[in-house]
Amino acid sequence: MKPILLDSLHICMGGGKILLDYLATNLLNQNVDFVLLKDERCPTLSCEKHIKKIVILPPNIKSRNAYYTKHKNDFSFVLCFGNIPAPLKMSCKVYTYVHNVNLLKIPSDIPAKQRLMNWMKQKYIAGLAKNTDGWIVQTNNTKKCLIRALPHKGKEILLLPFYNVPQCSAKLNVYNKDRTDYILAGDYTGTRGHDELVEAWKILHRHGYNRRLHLTLSNDSDFARVVEKAVNDGIDIVNHGIIPFDDMTSLYGICKATVYPSHNESLGLGIIEAINAGCDVIGADLPYLHSICVPSITFQAGNPEAIANAVLMYEQNNSKKSKLTINNEIDSLIRLMKNGNS
Repeated sequence: MKPILLDSLHICMGGGKILLDYLATNLLNQNVDFVLLKDERCPTLSCEKHIKKIVILPPNIKSRNAYYTKHKNDFSFVLCFGNIPAPLKMSCKVYTYVHNVNLLKIPSDIPAKQRLMNWMKQKYIAGLAKNTDGWIVQTNNTKKCLIRALPHKGKEILLLPFYNVPQCSAKLNVYNKDRTDYILAGDYTGTRGHDELVEAWKILHRHGYNRRLHLTLSNDSDFARVVEKAVNDGIDIVNHGIIPFDDMTSLYGICKATVYPSHNESLGLGIIEAINAGCDVIGADLPYLHSICVPSITFQAGNPEAIANAVLMYEQNNSKKSKLTINNEIDSLIRLMKNGNS
């Protein structure tokens, strides 16, 4: 029996790395024989020592093409997990998991150079679409973006979201009136809405309203210095840096809501984590949010005043409880991989 290829080139950080670790762990738990094609920039996975075969490559076209050419007939199934289809037609089924929505719907508010890079990547992915039998996405919002951006006729588009919510987090899922704080988990990306959120907290401060906001920004980012200046001006924000999930669980346990002003998301792992930990969601009124949950309150995206007003409205305690509307489909994804060409 030929093994499966899990191609994770171009996955090396953030939510993609978390999902890769979770997927690899579940493949191991279900005794699936697979080869991990790993990006040389990716840190060690928690399950890595248990994976029988790992091939580490630089994330460039030449190395990837050479590997696929050499192993064209060696696999029962290929999952291209890093958004990019196989560089050639394989002898087995190939599915491509697309979880970078900014490659499908290119943000207009990012620098021109980054917009050009995203456009070039989108065209490159489209050029390889003939080599994938299907696309896999996390939400209906991403599916709609994919249909507009990439060739899809004659190909399956599967909706298979998956995510890891540790038990220590799920145990917090009891509404606690003693919770007072707010949180936005995740590093600064330019499109996650940190800029507007900090401005909203300044507005709340000017109105004499001071609830604590928790952030998890890498300490060497330029925006961390913006936050530090706001703190020096008396704004109640605490940046914890990049922290382990056990520590994140403790943070969620003292927060009553996540304020989520992101301009777009493939999934919105911070939303899922927050709701599972008993927090509500105050989020941007955009399709990605409504595709995964029923939020407590929404606000106009990109508007600090609207964010501040939404927080004040939430504080009146008249809001509905947030709830998820998607399920974890990790088992369905693994069944697809195991079935291969059958």
